[in-house]
Amino acid sequence: ETPRPSSEPTKSFQPSVSSMPSVSPTNTPPCQDDPLGWYDSDGPTFNCTWYSIGSNCDDSGDNFENFNKTANQACCACGGGFKGSQAPTETPRPSSEPTKSFQPSVSSMPSVSPTNTPPCQDDPLGWYDSDGPTFNCTWYSIGSNCDDSGDNFENFNKTANQACCACGGGFKGSQAPTETPRPSS
Repeated sequence: ETPRPSSEPTKSFQPSVSSMPSVSPTNTPPCQDDPLGWYDSDGPTFNCTWYSIGSNCDDSGDNFENFNKTANQACCACGGGFKGSQAPTETPRPSSEPTKSFQPSVSSMPSVSPTNTPPCQDDPLGWYDSDGPTFNCTWYSIGSNCDDSGDNFENFNKTANQACCACGGGFKGSQAPTETPRPSS
């Protein structure tokens, strides 16, 4: 895990000798879930943030295809997503036309027992921290990022621990969370 940059300048320089050769940095582009806003065939609760928790990618990441992708193909947290210099595709919107046919499917995974707990949604939707879109709720859901940095780098008046379900924040109600403000042009 790479530590985040400090806002304080380095006060002193201590040269050191390493027995390991230096590794040249790579220009690996940041990963974005693709399509943006992807969720599985069981509905919006089971999105990339949900898959990033625990072993959900391993347990269910190849099942429940939606928008022609499984979680392991669509979600950065599962090893999928878009790692390029252009924007990933938008999630298709439901059409106003009714579905013409129904194809029942059988799942190898047991159904989750319903609970009275409302699903969690990141709030605002599409939140990212003050260091930019790379540091979004999916990034915070990986490893110990919530614990390490979740109370820092506030953006849109919230920290990751307030905005991201994976960090214990988010919106857990019956109304939609707020939209992320768009930068003015």
